[in-house]
Amino acid sequence: GATSLLPGEFMDADVAVQSDGSLLATRVEVRDPQALNTMIGLVFSSSSLVPVFVQEGIQQQGDDLSVNPIDALSYAFSASTRFQTSGRVAVPADLPFTASFDGSSLALGQNVAVNFMQQSFTGASQTQADAVTLMPQTLNGTVSSVTTSGAYTVYQVSLQAADPVVVASGKNTVTIYLNSATQMLNSGAIALGSIVRFNGLLFNDAGTFRMYAARVNDGVAD
Repeated sequence: GATSLLPGEFMDADVAVQSDGSLLATRVEVRDPQALNTMIGLVFSSSSLVPVFVQEGIQQQGDDLSVNPIDALSYAFSASTRFQTSGRVAVPADLPFTASFDGSSLALGQNVAVNFMQQSFTGASQTQADAVTLMPQTLNGTVSSVTTSGAYTVYQVSLQAADPVVVASGKNTVTIYLNSATQMLNSGAIALGSIVRFNGLLFNDAGTFRMYAARVNDGVAD
């Protein structure tokens, strides 16, 4: 609750603009109360032999990162590392697939926030990830099929060759799920061949990329 918020914690919030110009917090999330550093960006390298991954840091701040910004950082994780999904997207309980995120389903191309205590600067030693949070990301692609599954409209989407997910993972196809809670901000109906942008959480389902999309916008041609 609000009484547990402390100075120095990294907080993620949604806000609503009030009539007097002030901001009303509608959602407050503290991913790791103990963290001294946080970095958000895509996973672009990992190892199947040891629990290690490399992240490209798009957004970063903290005791170490604010004074020593870095393009990429290598992390180790263990059984004590917390894996979680961002509260920016409410994941429905009735999805037609298991929307799980943990060390075994961490995948190249996913957008994650990593919280940690101290950055390692010593050669082969990796920074220890205390919390890894799956964050929303935007995919831009062409609809190749449209089906339904229960309450969901399901789109098979071919990503553009330069999409960061394709560059990182080599996968160019994503299955995307929409329901009545999805914000439809696109200008027209989605059909085969439509170029669309989907924003949501990207899950790795046994090697298949599946996204629950919270928002849809018109896409941009390659």
